[in-house]
Amino acid sequence: MSTRPEQNRRRSKLFAFLICEPNEVVGQIHPKAMPVILITQDEVEMWLSADWRLAQALQRPLPDTLLLATS
Repeated sequence: MSTRPEQNRRRSKLFAFLICEPNEVVGQIHPKAMPVILITQDEVEMWLSADWRLAQALQRPLPDTLLLATS
């Protein structure tokens, strides 16, 4: 194994879930957390490119009226 960083790089497909406090709908099913859901292209662009001081506002529960629990 090389100690040179450029020789140890590999391409990987990575993902992560950003969570927040649950809204009322999700909280009835999972009281600890819910995933952050970005619903507009503007939100996606902000999340990917804005300064963290602006983007962190997106780490919030979706309004209850935008989710429907089904069985």
